[in-house]
Amino acid sequence: MRSALLDPRSATHHRSALNTLAQVLERAGVFSAARLLHERVLDFESRTLGPQHPDTLTSRNHLANALFGMGEPAEAMRLLRQTLEDRNRVLGPAHPDTLISRHDLACALDGTGQHAEAVSLLRQALADRGRVLGAMHPHTLASRDSLGLALDGMGEHAEAVRLHRQTVEDRIRVLGINHPDTLTSRHNLASALARMGEQEEAVRLLRQTLADRVRVLGPEHPHTVRTRDDLEIASAAWRAAQRRQAWLRPSRR
Repeated sequence: MRSALLDPRSATHHRSALNTLAQVLERAGVFSAARLLHERVLDFESRTLGPQHPDTLTSRNHLANALFGMGEPAEAMRLLRQTLEDRNRVLGPAHPDTLISRHDLACALDGTGQHAEAVSLLRQALADRGRVLGAMHPHTLASRDSLGLALDGMGEHAEAVRLHRQTVEDRIRVLGINHPDTLTSRHNLASALARMGEQEEAVRLLRQTLADRVRVLGPEHPHTVRTRDDLEIASAAWRAAQRRQAWLRPSRR
C-alpha cells in the first residue's frame, strides 16, 4: 500500500500533521519518537522539494533540535550550523527562520559548555529579533532568556539574574503567569539566584515553580522533574548556609 505521505494530493497536509505531532512529542520530552517523524518528513521534502527549499530547511532544523534532546549534540550542531548557513544564503540573515537557526545553534552551544560563542550568537539574535519581530515578541523573549542562561554559565550571575527577572515579568504580561515559557523563566531566575548565593529567594521561587509545573505539565514531565531536583539541591544549600550562620553567630552571655 502506498504511503499517504507520498501521495501528492495529501502530502502537504500530512507533512504539516507529522511536524505538529513531532513538536508535541518534543515538548513532552519524547525526543526519540520526534526524531523518527522529523527524519521521515525531511527525507520526503529533500526528494520532492529539494534540499535548499525553506520547508526542507525547517525540517532539518527540527531534526537537529530533536537530536540534541536525545543527547546527540555533535550531530545536532553539525545540522544546525549547516541550516544556519543555508538559511542565510537562501532567506537572508534577517529572515525570522534564519534567526530561529541562530538562536537554536546558540542554545546547543550553551548546552555543551561553549558559553562564549553562545553569548555572542544570542546577543546578535536578541538584537535582530527585537528589530525584526519586536521587543515583546515571544521569540525575542526566548532569546533574552537563553542569553541569561549562557551568561549564567559564564559566571555572570548578576547580569543573568537581571535578564531573567525582566523576562519573567515580560512573559507574564505577554503569555500569562501559567504559560510553560513563563514557568521556564521563573525556574531559570531561581537557578541564577542560587548560583549567586541568594538561596532563600531561589528556594521560594523553585517551590512556586514546582507546584505550577505539576499542575500545568504534570508531575513526571521532564521540566517538572528538573525543578524538583533543583529544589532539593537549593534547599540543601540553604540549610547548610543557615547552619554556617548559626555556627558563626557569637553566643550571647
